[in-house]
Amino acid sequence: MYRRVWNRTPVMRKFEKAELFSSCGEVIHVYFPGYAPKPIHFLNRFALVYMRGKRAEKKALKLSGVHMGPLSVVVKPYPFQAKYLDPEFDSILAATRDEDNMRQRTIGVMGFDTSLPKEVVETTLFEHFSKCGPVLKIRSYYEDEESKTLDPKAIVYVSGQDTVEKALQLGGCGVNGFKNIHVYLVAGPQRVAPTRIIKKVKRSKMLE
Repeated sequence: MYRRVWNRTPVMRKFEKAELFSSCGEVIHVYFPGYAPKPIHFLNRFALVYMRGKRAEKKALKLSGVHMGPLSVVVKPYPFQAKYLDPEFDSILAATRDEDNMRQRTIGVMGFDTSLPKEVVETTLFEHFSKCGPVLKIRSYYEDEESKTLDPKAIVYVSGQDTVEKALQLGGCGVNGFKNIHVYLVAGPQRVAPTRIIKKVKRSKMLE
């Protein structure tokens, strides 16, 4: 689902922390297309919020119309691979997708057997998430060095927003010890100058 925002005010920073939707379910990822370091109005008016939980979507939709400071939240469902639900938002997604697919993204995963060897966990996670797109590296850590018990959370570094979205839809792995594997968090991307993104959006608007 998505909502509109207008600039990088304290209100928007609050939204980035997913405070608004935390009462609706588990917020896994908040994605701003063309995430930029400066307040570019039309690039920051929308965001996609990826949630998990019983009736999470229904609860989130009830937040439409809620005021955050001087702004009103507009919440609409936006399924994976959805197109043409909102012409303005779709044009921004299209203009920013190539840029966003060039960025490294960090995914937190859990649900694997922590008693397995570190090398087995990292190799299996690499193979599992490679189904979604380019996987750059896997990081797992020991919770207890003496017993070699792993921390229940591992980090997967991937390339591109498309890979992230496929990973969010990926089910558990069929390998023993990994059947409950799932993404629990997607870290925000590094902010980059949006010069090429702005040109693409302006060019697409001129062609309309």
